[in-house]
Amino acid sequence: MDLGDLQHPRPESSIRELSSELLFMVMEHLLPPTQFNLACTCRQLAITARGILERHQDSHKKYRTASDLDPSTVPLLLRSAFRQGDPIPAWHVRSFEVWKDRTTWSDWQIFDLHVPLIAGPDRKPSHLRVSREDARRYLYWFEEQVGEDLDFELIEKLLAQVERGHDGLLKALLFARLERLEDLKFITRSQEAGSCLNSLRTLIAECIKEKASDDEREEEANRESCACNDCTAERDNESEDARMQDDESGCGHMLDHIGKPASHSKLPKSPWPVGFLKIRKMAVGVNSGTWMDDDRDEEPCDFLFLHLLRLPTLNSICFKRLCAWSDGWDWEYNEEEEESKYDVCPKGCSSVKHIFLHGSSGRFGDDQDSLWGAPKELLTVSFRFDGPQEFDGATGTANSLARVQKDSLRSLMWYGYQGSGYRNILGDHCAILDNEEFDHFKRLPAIKQISYSVYDIDLCMQHADTYQRLRFDSEDGRDDNDDQDNIYDGDTCSDDFAVRRVATMFPRAIETLVLWDIPDEEDTPELIERGLVKLIQGGQYTHLKAIFLEATERTTEGADKTEPMYQDAVAAGVAAGVDVYTCSSQKSFRHSIQFTEAPDEYDLKSGIHAGVRPTGWVFDPYLGRRIPPASTSKEHNALWAKLDSRLEMYHAAEFQED
Repeated sequence: MDLGDLQHPRPESSIRELSSELLFMVMEHLLPPTQFNLACTCRQLAITARGILERHQDSHKKYRTASDLDPSTVPLLLRSAFRQGDPIPAWHVRSFEVWKDRTTWSDWQIFDLHVPLIAGPDRKPSHLRVSREDARRYLYWFEEQVGEDLDFELIEKLLAQVERGHDGLLKALLFARLERLEDLKFITRSQEAGSCLNSLRTLIAECIKEKASDDEREEEANRESCACNDCTAERDNESEDARMQDDESGCGHMLDHIGKPASHSKLPKSPWPVGFLKIRKMAVGVNSGTWMDDDRDEEPCDFLFLHLLRLPTLNSICFKRLCAWSDGWDWEYNEEEEESKYDVCPKGCSSVKHIFLHGSSGRFGDDQDSLWGAPKELLTVSFRFDGPQEFDGATGTANSLARVQKDSLRSLMWYGYQGSGYRNILGDHCAILDNEEFDHFKRLPAIKQISYSVYDIDLCMQHADTYQRLRFDSEDGRDDNDDQDNIYDGDTCSDDFAVRRVATMFPRAIETLVLWDIPDEEDTPELIERGLVKLIQGGQYTHLKAIFLEATERTTEGADKTEPMYQDAVAAGVAAGVDVYTCSSQKSFRHSIQFTEAPDEYDLKSGIHAGVRPTGWVFDPYLGRRIPPASTSKEHNALWAKLDSRLEMYHAAEFQED
């Protein structure tokens, strides 16, 4: 180093010495987080970045939750995401709400939430267009992300849809590109050609296909690596002369290179686009309270559902009217699709932990174990009646869940169902569970929250003595830890045995117990209460926090409405620190109970309520939705009556068809 340089050090340069114009140009090319950090450095940079920060504020307000109500939104965000325009709007999108698919260019009008779109020749043509070249450019990017070219026929089919005015592919490509997208809500359930869900399924299928190819290549590389390692080991045992000859020929160097452990090899690139890697929440068929609600009849959609489960970081999914193809349907049977559906989503391949299904008829296909076994660790499953069809095959569904997710399942909830009266849920000679199924669920180690039909409990008590003899005659079937008096010994009266059965029939780890439905016998509520008191006081259920009984109290026939029910259970709960919810119990409770919820019209930021729910609404654990906090018994019964009327209309329509 020159001595002069030490005596006269060069002055340090600073970014602040640049002109405002240069500073602005530099900041324009920075990533948004860096723009924020740089603007916070000093006052001068903050002033320079004022225009950029204002654009961030505007984009955050307008596009944090984006929607397709305005037809210009998707093209604008595509240009932003692909850096053909201002990149800031796309960076702020965290949630997207898909209301309706556009199928022609004349559909590219702003959707009015209160007035249906005008149909026919009077509709004005839209000035908006997305060119074939732009759509192809977006597909080129997707091919680069996946690492494989799409089939020529598929590309032509997709581009033809765009040329006709379909916007489904454009939305799906946008979701694949948005790097901070976390939440997707679909009001539409359409799977027609050119729809967003259909296009999304197509893109996910390409990612799955390429991932399978990557897995095969990685497996082959590992086999070759093992073979080369074996070859290297044999070579190490050779004489020094032979090893030197190998090195001179270059063969030894090559073997050393490919013989490295697989852990040192370069990991394959993920076939998933950045947007698909970020999506954590998905809802299909959200009720919006507008004319765009998709109440079409059930159609086979399990293939779509299985594809959505493959999104790499998906945590929760809510789906309306999920069903599989079954015999007797007018829908065309797709043999290739039916045979490949569970190859799409093999056991343990999905990251989903929470599933909420509403309006389902229970037609999940012949192999439910494959469906429910797709998630690696499923924590909560909820079913809610939204009409019009009843849930058929509940016992098989419950057994399948308990079988394939036995080590992880923590919550299984049934909302809005009735096993008696106007029945909207059907099991195997029960609503959901019989004695054998109760004992099956009792052995689940992780279950903490579950709802049971009182109708099923009633049946279990009626059949308890018979079940005792058939099931527990051998020592292998006995569980002497159930009760200190051993419920299997001695000839006790049926009532006493029924009480003990109720006190010991639930999972040991249970924290929240919700009872619903109409009891079949008049003395059932009394026997259940005695059993619950014994359960609370017995000391076996040490994790129990809350028992919900309001629904059974409201629906019990012949009960004296002037005399509060379940008071002994409430008193036992107060003494043991267990909250017992009845129509007359206290309003303040010790424990805060959380339930898995499905998004509704109040959760739609672009909807008629602008994402604002009335103050104080609370979740109803019997209906499976939020209701006003001041709902009286009369108002609550009106909600049940609404469900009953929908079910009655459905049965009447079926009778007329017959």
